[in-house]
Amino acid sequence: MEGLAQAQTTDSTAQPASQSDARKMGSPAKRAARQLNVLQEKLNLEPGQVQQLNIILLNQATAMDSLSADHPGNQRADMRPRRKILQNTDRQINALLNDDQKKLYQQWKAEQREQRGGGRRRRNAGGAAQE
Repeated sequence: MEGLAQAQTTDSTAQPASQSDARKMGSPAKRAARQLNVLQEKLNLEPGQVQQLNIILLNQATAMDSLSADHPGNQRADMRPRRKILQNTDRQINALLNDDQKKLYQQWKAEQREQRGGGRRRRNAGGAAQE
């Protein structure tokens, strides 16, 4: 899987699993601002990029909150729509970045996956999870 969907599901920018988790993480504006600050520092963004990225991240955080509100306590029910939002966000972010920034963005996402335990787990034939 490519893009922010992968980053969002496997890094520190992942959205809350439930509405109560969303409240703990703050409003969509606060979550978007927090992520924007990290990406601004890591990617050396230009002022115009910062403004555009803020809009992208705010739209994403708001959409994620809507999913949590539609399916309170049911993380599984909104998994596909959540993934779709994250993939769309990632496409928008990549379209905004220059080639050097795209490399830095991919590196940052890889670091986030490592911090969270390496991302997805696969199941072997016996059903046991493996890295």
